[in-house]
Amino acid sequence: MRYLLILLFFSCTSLFAQENQLVKQYSQDSSLLATGVINNQMRQGLWKIYDAKTNKLVTSGTFENGQREGTWTSYFPNGKKWAEVEYKEGKLFGPSVLYDEDGYPIREMIFKDSILVGKYVEYYGKTGRPAGVDPRQVSLEGSFEEGKRTGQWIKYFFNGVTSVREFYEKGLREGPYLEYDSYGNLILEGNYRQGQMEGIFKRYAFGNQVYEEGEYKNGKKVGKWIRYFPETKVV
Repeated sequence: MRYLLILLFFSCTSLFAQENQLVKQYSQDSSLLATGVINNQMRQGLWKIYDAKTNKLVTSGTFENGQREGTWTSYFPNGKKWAEVEYKEGKLFGPSVLYDEDGYPIREMIFKDSILVGKYVEYYGKTGRPAGVDPRQVSLEGSFEEGKRTGQWIKYFFNGVTSVREFYEKGLREGPYLEYDSYGNLILEGNYRQGQMEGIFKRYAFGNQVYEEGEYKNGKKVGKWIRYFPETKVV
């Protein structure tokens, strides 16, 4: 993810300093890269990292014995908060939040040892959205286990109505897969097995009438597929 790159880009910088020395690190063209404290050749305490081209603050956070610890915050070029993540002994650990440029959360997630776990939520936010859209409206929610999607995942329309309901097991789609229109009407019904379409498939239209149906096996269409039209028989 982007913020990982931001926080790690200077990790290979050579450090030679005396105890409790406040240092400033510069690029080859003398642009400021970072400021902080070094003790016994290890970063300690608050560090701030800057964009060498604009001199604007990119991210800031605390080091303990050379490892990131606690809350680290990253910023947009306009100075507004872009990301807030938690570290423990140098690894992502705990809740993390990403924001849009208007300050609304757009992604909430949880890490353990830098691996996604637990509840995961995305929001529509405000930046780039049409007027009238609730920036706090959830657009996607589900759960991770050991970095892989698990259990039920749901996508939502702007109005909060479910658009897709699907299920995962160890990162692969497993079980029912359902799609809806913005009024909540079922428009597609299928089933997954180990990440591939399997079994009966139905597509609905014209007031919940079956429009198309057939069968999948190992992700491929098999057998007879039928398409219907209003007030008609099989075509």
